[in-house]
Amino acid sequence: MVFPNVEQRTFDQIRMERLEAIAKEDMALARIVETEKALLHRVATTSTSADDLVKVKREATRLLRIVMVFQILLELKLEDVKDFSENDE
Repeated sequence: MVFPNVEQRTFDQIRMERLEAIAKEDMALARIVETEKALLHRVATTSTSADDLVKVKREATRLLRIVMVFQILLELKLEDVKDFSENDE
């Protein structure tokens, strides 16, 4: 059996890779929120139907709940990196 050539990394490199991944995920969530904000603004300024506004509000609420769950997961990942750092010392 042939094993792939695995690059040896230090704990600091692994820690930085994890922090970079968390930062990228956080930026992606921020882009989702900004896009939703733009959509809400557009609908609020162009829509005349109360039903349309209620539907968009409902979807925005659902999306923001999902974003909050991902934010909590990111916070847990960040705590894991912090714990990993403290245990390494």
